[in-house]
Amino acid sequence: MKYKNLDLAQLTDDEALFFVRIHGKKGIFGQYYPTPFLNEFENVKQYKTISEYECGDVYINLENTKIESITNEEFDLFSKILDTNDLIYRCRGLRNIPIAESQELIWKAAKFFNDYFSSNKKLKVIVSLIVDNYVMSIMEAFANHFNIASIQVIGFFVPGYHRLTEKGIGVSIREIGNEEVNSVYTKLVQKSKSHYAIGKNIALKRAFRDYISFRFRFVQRYLINYKLKGKLSYENRFAPYFKGCNTLKKTRIKDYFNSVEDITGHKDEYIFIPLHYHPEATVDYWTDKYVYGDYLNSLIPIIAFCKSKGLKVILKEHPGYYLRRSIEFYKLIQKMDDVILLNPFVSSQSVYDLADNVCVYTGSAGVEAIMLDKRVYTVSENYYSFKRLPHLETYEKEKYPFYSEKEKKNLLKEILSSTIKS
Repeated sequence: MKYKNLDLAQLTDDEALFFVRIHGKKGIFGQYYPTPFLNEFENVKQYKTISEYECGDVYINLENTKIESITNEEFDLFSKILDTNDLIYRCRGLRNIPIAESQELIWKAAKFFNDYFSSNKKLKVIVSLIVDNYVMSIMEAFANHFNIASIQVIGFFVPGYHRLTEKGIGVSIREIGNEEVNSVYTKLVQKSKSHYAIGKNIALKRAFRDYISFRFRFVQRYLINYKLKGKLSYENRFAPYFKGCNTLKKTRIKDYFNSVEDITGHKDEYIFIPLHYHPEATVDYWTDKYVYGDYLNSLIPIIAFCKSKGLKVILKEHPGYYLRRSIEFYKLIQKMDDVILLNPFVSSQSVYDLADNVCVYTGSAGVEAIMLDKRVYTVSENYYSFKRLPHLETYEKEKYPFYSEKEKKNLLKEILSSTIKS
């Protein structure tokens, strides 16, 4: 496999580095980094890893990185490579702590990667998961500065695939035949249920696990590892902000959901906005404007704009975010006229039958809606918009540029060219 101009089969152990999280290779190698992808590195035997935690062969040790050792020349370099405001706004951790501390953490990470990449001239590629925190973002920025390729491996809404991306935008790695395109196209136009659409029982189990996990993380990682031991790694420093299902009060959210039967008007009157899992990279790091990192507040003016165009708004909670979103958000939505909030277990495919208009940030719902001949408007440029999708600000339904069947299949071919079969 060639990634850009890099032949993965020719790389050696010293030329490839694999990013892992707190549990090391467990749960990542073979899953997030699927085995067919790893097998492309034919000459790599050790799969050398880098991590913010001691489980990696290379330890991103911010505690031992001293700000006082940063030279004037290095500060100048950091300012050219990094946009501090962008880093802080996009990272769920940094945007929740004092800005002075955020800046110090950025400098420490920048110093570490500048030193490491300067000392490892053989390195040619870093393989990582989806970039979703400031350390990974800084790693990517410095890798680019040192001409080291970054491959981000992520899941895909069509089962059996993973995507290779840079900041969400796919990187073409293979030619796609018509048979493969037609197969995916048929699944989408037949409204095949997404493998990401989980049922209520699974969602409840995940929420309960999240509830228990939050308390463990707060004590072990935040109070002990960060407060007592001074460990600055992401899962330790920011454990209080990975809340999810952090209170049993969230079990009351069923009182804030509307029924599908409340959607009584003509489907031309409605616009469907599927809610994102958040905080998450697809909003924080994939959107073209970092202010969307404040996702829920960014939704409020979008809803107001839609209503100003005479549209009624349908929101649907993300199935993976059941019992995790703030109740205050639901209370605010409930007070709004002409806004319907559906529970996460209503299928998106059934909502497409009730609304002719769809508004997306970066999620895969936009691809599904395009295939079903919906008017799809984007808030942000994303991996499938290619500046072809109209922005919501330009809403004008009478002049919507619908996709022909040929254009739909060409779009799928473009998207699939950045995937590997897993």
